[in-house]
Amino acid sequence: MPSLVVIPGDGIGPEVTEQALRVLRCLAERSTFELDTTILDIGAERYLSTGQLLTEDDVATLREHDAFILGALGDPR
Repeated sequence: MPSLVVIPGDGIGPEVTEQALRVLRCLAERSTFELDTTILDIGAERYLSTGQLLTEDDVATLREHDAFILGALGDPR
């Protein structure tokens, strides 16, 4: 089963990644593969609230998966 990390990001990122996931879920329903997703909260909001952007745990999670979807990141403030 393919495993996918989803990093929604900031701004329009969550909207875009949700649409990408809709497509992947639709493909999974119509074919023989299952999709395992893990969402990571990495982005400007997290950095502004915690002072951390990418932790060792985040890196470990990324290494455990086959691929990732990365939404737009950043903060105009």
